Amino acid sequence: MITETFLLTDWSVFDIMPPMDKKQEIIKSALTLFCDKGFSETDIDSVAKSAGVGKGTVYLYFKDKKDLFISSTTYALNYFNNDLEKKVGEGKKAKERLKIYIDHSLSILTSNKAITRFFITEVLETMRRCGKKDMVVDHSIFLKRYDILKKILDEGMKNKEFKNVNRDSISVMILGGINMIMTKHLIFGNKVEKKELLEFRNSVLEIISKETK
Repeated sequence: MITETFLLTDWSVFDIMPPMDKKQEIIKSALTLFCDKGFSETDIDSVAKSAGVGKGTVYLYFKDKKDLFISSTTYALNYFNNDLEKKVGEGKKAKERLKIYIDHSLSILTSNKAITRFFITEVLETMRRCGKKDMVVDHSIFLKRYDILKKILDEGMKNKEFKNVNRDSISVMILGGINMIMTKHLIFGNKVEKKELLEFRNSVLEIISKETK
């Protein structure tokens, strides 16, 4: 069953730093504005006002808007990756871990269109527009989701839960399917039905599982 473990309708999920940490408040405010308005339409004044700090305080932590964008994106991606890894770790077997991986990934990114848009279009487009030299997010952060998935597949093949499949190809298939569902949700603006998510997850399991469901 697809379970929405949390809905990102606000940024309370990012409260992993001390409540009075000004840098955290600035990042949370910046993420909200970058999601809602995009990089181009967000300015330091708005971020400072939203965070309840002076403009000068923002510049104490970040040299400019690009630096703030990179830091905010890195912060958000690390949070999602760490949270996903923690949730996956709750599964006792590889098949259960894979279910959690797919369910959690989809429930996070289909629960809030602004966040989906931010990660699918805004981050990549801003990096392209500003140039790789000026807008660099550590590549390993983007690959962390891929690495988590590969470990699950390796575990499943080792303990004979999964067929002996090409791990890289299956990983690309799963992540591509997740991204396709998110993109469809973003472009057409329609609600992603739970039935669609379940069908995708079950199709993946049917392809790689040793036993027929």
